Amino acid sequence: MRVANHRTGGWITDLLAIMPDFDLHPAALKELVTKELRELMEQLGKIILLNKATPEEATRLWSEAKDVCDNVFVFMGVLEEQFQLDRNKLIQQYENEVREGRR
Repeated sequence: MRVANHRTGGWITDLLAIMPDFDLHPAALKELVTKELRELMEQLGKIILLNKATPEEATRLWSEAKDVCDNVFVFMGVLEEQFQLDRNKLIQQYENEVREGRR
C-alpha cells in the first residue's frame, strides 16, 4: 500500500478516504485497469491524428491516459506488496530486457 500511495502521489490514500470499500485485490484492479484501457482506446479511436484533434479532445485523451497510468501504478504497487517483490530488482530486470531488445 505504501508503494502504491507513493507512486500515485497520495492518490490512493485520497481514493480510499472517498471510497473505503475500494477493492485492492489484483483481480479487481485488473478489471478496473481493463475498463480504463477501454475508455482510453475509445478516445484514441475518435482521434485518428492527434494534430487534427481539438484542444478539448486532446485534454480528454490526456485524462483517460492518466486514469490508466494511475490505476496501473496502484496495480503494480499491490503486486509488489502482496507478493513481496523487490521493485528495484524488477526495474533493473525490465531495463535489461529493454536494452537486449526482449521488450
